Parts: sequence; structure tokens; C-alpha cells
Amino acid sequence: MAELDSSHSEIASLWTEYREGIYEGDADRLARIFHDAASMMFVARGGLVVQPIKDYLNLVRTRPVPKITGAARRERLISITIPSVDSAVLTATILVMGKSYTDQLVLMKVQGRWLIVLKTYHLDEELLT
Repeated sequence: MAELDSSHSEIASLWTEYREGIYEGDADRLARIFHDAASMMFVARGGLVVQPIKDYLNLVRTRPVPKITGAARRERLISITIPSVDSAVLTATILVMGKSYTDQLVLMKVQGRWLIVLKTYHLDEELLT
């Protein structure tokens, strides 16, 4: 039971790093919680798009920084599911630059650290600003 409590706490900390990294536009902070081989997947125009996480980190580096622009902020942790000692799924909603997304982060415990190995997302709504 202690291992589950520890994992939940570590994953909750990773969630904090994820949302703060996005809001602060800190791609280096995000890179520390993604595995180098991680991918991002989403559906566009009816087809599945798969991108290496480095493409997402480059986007974070080049887009306007939400914190600096004063962009509205809204995040909600929906669930953390830990089906085994080395795998977990975190589901959350996050508002980024006027767009609300539902993210699912698939995590693996690698060399004692939880890392995101897959990010999937769905654009829920684009808010008019």
C-alpha cells in the first residue's frame, strides 16, 4: 500500500510540473518529465497524427508564453489510474491560450522515475477571447 501512495504522490507532482511547464512555456521543464522516446497523438481531419515529443517541445519553445501574455488558466485533474507498479494513466483538462484540451498522459516508471511516454489529447473547445 505504501508503494501505491508513493506512486500517487509522485504522479501528482509530475502533474504539477506538466501544468506549470505549459503555463510558463518552459520546454526544458517539460522535457524532464517526458521520456526521450515519447510521442504525442491526436486526431486531425479524421486521421491519427503521431508526433515525436520533441516536436511538441519545439512548439512550446516558439509559441507565446501563456503566463507572460496573461492568458486565462484552468486545469482539472480528472483521474490517476495506476494498474501496475510501473504503469499509470493521468487524465486531465487544461486550458492553453484559449483552447481547452483533454489530455491523457501514459506514464511508465523508468529507473525509479515516473515519465510520460505518450501524450494524447482532444481539443474540447476553442474559447472566443
